[in-house]
Amino acid sequence: GAGEQPLKVLAFEDSYDVKDLLSSTGCAGSLELGALDLARVDLRQRWSSQEPLAEIEAFAPDVLLLDFYMPPFTGLEVLQQLNAAVAAGQLQRPRMVVGMSSEMGCNRRLVDAGADGGFLKWDVWRYEGFDDWREA
Repeated sequence: GAGEQPLKVLAFEDSYDVKDLLSSTGCAGSLELGALDLARVDLRQRWSSQEPLAEIEAFAPDVLLLDFYMPPFTGLEVLQQLNAAVAAGQLQRPRMVVGMSSEMGCNRRLVDAGADGGFLKWDVWRYEGFDDWREA
């Protein structure tokens, strides 16, 4: 069932260590939810959005996390490239695409462009798609 296979997470984020954002060592893990169990998460972070479609194709993540402002492409541009590739049948869409900008307006733009959710960077661990992979 869900939660048995490692959850493959690919994050494009240029300024914060996403591992810290998702785990109890960082700010995540409030009592009501629980942080992600990183032993069951295969997390890869890219510190720029260089060659985003090649990275997505190579890793085939379950979850794609997109910061908004980063070089060379914004998260919105990455999502637009992904949408076009998926529509053309060149790429399989990750099961979940989630914005994680520090500005909620940017996250709304990502959701408007087809992302499944958008959270302030420090709250992205709350995304319900992570629920089967939390610490007990």
